[in-house]
Amino acid sequence: RYLAIAAGSGITPMLAIIATTLQTEPESQFTLIYGNRTSQSMMFRQALADLKDKYPQRLQLLCIFSQETLDSDLLHGRIDGEKLQSLGASLINFRLYDEAFICGPAAMMDDAETALKALGMPDKTIHLERFNTPGTRVKRSVNVQSDGQKVTVRQDGRDREIVLNADDESILDAALRQGADLPYACKGGVCATCKCKVLRGKVAMETNYSLEPDELAAGYVLSCQALPLTSDVVVDFDAKGMA
Repeated sequence: RYLAIAAGSGITPMLAIIATTLQTEPESQFTLIYGNRTSQSMMFRQALADLKDKYPQRLQLLCIFSQETLDSDLLHGRIDGEKLQSLGASLINFRLYDEAFICGPAAMMDDAETALKALGMPDKTIHLERFNTPGTRVKRSVNVQSDGQKVTVRQDGRDREIVLNADDESILDAALRQGADLPYACKGGVCATCKCKVLRGKVAMETNYSLEPDELAAGYVLSCQALPLTSDVVVDFDAKGMA
């Protein structure tokens, strides 16, 4: 069982996580707590409605509006620690969730993280995405030659050399373009289906919504977001040691 808490544009990575999880994990259930000023200002309103129609028994949507009068005070206001405590007291048992994902304004995220811990969720199950944090996007810092940069991709024990275009093409996109059958789902940096390990060279990711600090330290990257920083890069799709 999964929980997502989003406010405003923080829904962007959450939507991809929810859609991918419900599609790839048939037994999964997702609850989304989504805060906005009004129902009219909701981003991806139709996309969320479509997901709810597709997974009526597996997706629960709780929309909270700060500037819209509602019958229930529980769904009026802003998402903060007090609101989550109220939801935990009357509507949601947060201890039942295996993982939680939070994205939105920094203050909301900090409040939500603190509240979830107080409500019984272990620290390691709570994942924060600093969607608006400066510096989350990384551009390639090497000059790609006109004939493209080469990267070695290891899969099923075999090495394959691919050539990247000069326009910041990701390792995954380059490999798929050249016929490689690599695992992927969202291609948005959120589902981690395309995770691989850097064996040699240096790679930077444009965005990362799913890998934890220990995975990054171990050399794992999301190939859909990966750009080589050095001329000699080898990535391994067989290395799935860290879940």
